[in-house]
Amino acid sequence: MVRLQSFVLACLSAAPVLALDSNGTVGSDGSTSSPDFSVVPATLMVECETSALLEEIDDIVKSWGGSIRHKVDSDVYRAVSFELADETDVETKKPILERKQGVKAVSRVQRMKSPVKERLSRSDPTFEKRDTGKRFGTPWTHVVTQVDKLHAKGFKGNGLRIAIVDSGINYKLPVFGGRVAFGRNLLADRDGSDIMDCTGHGTAVAGVLAGFDEASGYVGVAPNATLGAYRVSDCHGLADEDAIIAGWVAAFQDKPDIIASSSVYAGLNWPEGRLSKIVSSIGELGVPSIAAFGNQGPKGLFRGEGPAVGRGVIAVGAFSTTIDHMADFTSFGPAWDLSIKPNVAVPGANISVPTLDGGYTEDSGTSFAAPLVAGIVALLLEARKTRLPVGFLQGMLMTTAAPQQAVSGRFISVAGQGAGLVQAWDAATVETLVYPPALAFSDSEHRVPSFQIVIANSGPSKVEYRLSHVPAATKYVYGTGLGSDAAADIRLSHDSIVVESRQTAAISVSASDPQGIDLKRLPVWSGWIAINGSEGSSLTVPYLGMAGSMRSATTITADDVSLMRSLNGLSFPVAANSTFILPNPPSGEQLEASSKAARPLPKGAFHGLVGVVVRLSFGTPILWVDIMPVDAPETMVSRLGEVHQGRRTDVFSWNGQLGSGGFASPGRYKFVIRALSVFGDFKEPKDWQVVESPVFTIAYEHMYKA
Repeated sequence: MVRLQSFVLACLSAAPVLALDSNGTVGSDGSTSSPDFSVVPATLMVECETSALLEEIDDIVKSWGGSIRHKVDSDVYRAVSFELADETDVETKKPILERKQGVKAVSRVQRMKSPVKERLSRSDPTFEKRDTGKRFGTPWTHVVTQVDKLHAKGFKGNGLRIAIVDSGINYKLPVFGGRVAFGRNLLADRDGSDIMDCTGHGTAVAGVLAGFDEASGYVGVAPNATLGAYRVSDCHGLADEDAIIAGWVAAFQDKPDIIASSSVYAGLNWPEGRLSKIVSSIGELGVPSIAAFGNQGPKGLFRGEGPAVGRGVIAVGAFSTTIDHMADFTSFGPAWDLSIKPNVAVPGANISVPTLDGGYTEDSGTSFAAPLVAGIVALLLEARKTRLPVGFLQGMLMTTAAPQQAVSGRFISVAGQGAGLVQAWDAATVETLVYPPALAFSDSEHRVPSFQIVIANSGPSKVEYRLSHVPAATKYVYGTGLGSDAAADIRLSHDSIVVESRQTAAISVSASDPQGIDLKRLPVWSGWIAINGSEGSSLTVPYLGMAGSMRSATTITADDVSLMRSLNGLSFPVAANSTFILPNPPSGEQLEASSKAARPLPKGAFHGLVGVVVRLSFGTPILWVDIMPVDAPETMVSRLGEVHQGRRTDVFSWNGQLGSGGFASPGRYKFVIRALSVFGDFKEPKDWQVVESPVFTIAYEHMYKA
């Protein structure tokens, strides 16, 4: 069987015995649902410390008769992925690789859904493409973000190379004018190097970023930029994790000025996740990365998706067409470490995009907000005439962004809009730099006592800056409702400060939790420190914190765990104390019933695998699923380790295989689910939340043959 999560804890050396049911679950009403990811059959990825070891693993795999899928050798990541003959091969070869010196991790490869068609609204989830049949004027999205001002000065992405990691691009369309000049096809079934798009998603993203069609008047943000396409998702919107990683690394190696991606991946929403860390490393090496924050809006806080949650990655949320509220689909942050995500937001609803057949339509999603910001970053680089460090770029975008108010008059939470609506002209021309560009105060238990904000005046004259506090609406993690008007108590060391030309000055900022709020619901409070200069500048620094304790949040309860029967890729709910007739071990081993084993097949026994549904209402840095005999409760027969899980539902199945490679004796068992609390101490028992599944009985098919 297979391990679901790609990031394997070093302490979990036993062979995996559980699998994610990749095709879906069947509810009690007969409805079916499918997860956002599954596991690529018979496939492994090995991360190596050195290039020499990478080549050695390559030779070993080939000697086993395996086929190499991707080999990545870069400063940001070094790994090889490959396919073996079958799952049995995976289970026997994986421990061999794990024992090799210099191997950092051996993990399964996830297959994830990327957004082929994004939801226009909750009331119209099946919006169809249509040609607008009209000549375009200046896009309204360019006006509200000040892109039109930069275009008027001739800044249109001249001389800049932008890589797009997505579904490819229809590079033959006139809207791209032959400017798709580099890229790679990373699909496992790839046909040469063709980067042709077959879903339309990457083509639409590229149009928003850099399209230009004189006949229709359609114009993107950086219409003179040169584009590269890195095709990582197929015609069904499926993307394998190794292809995604290979795409990002290949894009970095081809030396673009900017990398943009609107392919978001649910479940990879921790900054410490593998993909997020890779993209963060790309930023540390000088290439700005811009990513869509995701489309999980109705599901509440902590719903951002990878790789946008990565540190240093510019994560983009989406406003509605009226800018006075977030688009109903846009994901809300913050990240699980309570850092501010998304970083910024721009319009993402009803965006005009090119279609595969050469027409135009309107579509919605953070997929079409991210390329707008990527294009703005290109204009910013062009206007500044220098390759700015990624931290400077992010700071300019965030501190010049305009915080937006809802219709109610309250400012929208930083967890939704980040720093606010991007203002391209202001970012390109600002002479005051502020660091850090965001203040993450953490929760009450881990409160950062204070921050020091440094104000640098790069202008020709001294400036007096007046400082004030702008609170946003407080939002709750748990429960329904509009949140609270209660604001944090923000204390500033100065309410004004004078900074001479080419000089810096610092102020300190501290925060206390709001009063009159429900701590059990985990309130997330936020706002901005406003910095208004006498020369006319208007800057803001967003802040965010939580009242209450992340560590005390309930991640899982007994009601969140239930038994399932897994058969033919679907999972069906079953009652406690059910009996499961498992397939015979592939080795042909005969596991006869002992005195403690299952009795002869009772009425209502199920053929298929025993499964467990685990519903996480909060994140966890480590999730363990143990299988234990009921009659020997201190004996663990198998364990699956996962790390960096978000608010999600997983379904795992078990075929009876033990961590040792053998198979469990017939008898009564239970799943024991252990989740480490966010900010919890691995060595502290009280920081682990433990629940048990209902008891079940297993037997094998050979025990009941006539």
